[in-house]
Parts: sequence; structure tokens; C-alpha cells
Amino acid sequence: MKELRSLDISHNAVESLQEVATLSNLLVLKCSSNQIADLSWIAGLNQLEELWIRDNRVESAQVAHLQQLSALQTLVIHPNPCTERGDYVYGLGHLNIFLLITLVRV
Repeated sequence: MKELRSLDISHNAVESLQEVATLSNLLVLKCSSNQIADLSWIAGLNQLEELWIRDNRVESAQVAHLQQLSALQTLVIHPNPCTERGDYVYGLGHLNIFLLITLVRV
């Protein structure tokens, strides 16, 4: 399982992804439409290139954990409580501006 490259657990009422932190080779994580509020587990996913975490319970303070994701290219995070004010992007300054956010409204 440690060699897993892509994981889609969207629409499952998931509240925690602590177990996912051990998947160090993960490139794509789709976990939209769940109940995720805590992102402290995400720092171990240093190869993650694509994160879909829209429609969860992510607050602005949790966005700081995304700074650890140096390989991140695509972030789909709207809607979440952190996106209501728009200041969440300031915590993602390590990304190139053209890779910063891919907003997808479905």
C-alpha cells in the first residue's frame, strides 16, 4: 500500500485522514465532500502533486499545513470555510502563482 500513487475517497463522510500520512509516494489525493477539518497529517505527503479537498470543514488556520507540500501543483479547495474570506491564499506563497489554485465548481 505504501506504493499507492492515487487515492480517491471522496463522498465518504470521512473525518480524519491520519492513516493517509503513511502513503509517502502518493501523488494524487481526492478527498472532497467529506468532514475533514484537520490537515496536520498532510506534512508527510511530500510528493503530493494534486489535492482535491473541496467541500469539507477546512478552516483558514489549517491551510498553513499545505505549505509543507513543495510538489503541490493543483489544489482544489473551494468551497470550505477557509475560502469564504479569500485570505487563505496568503498561506500558499511557496507555489508559483499560475499553479496556486485551480478552482473547480461542480
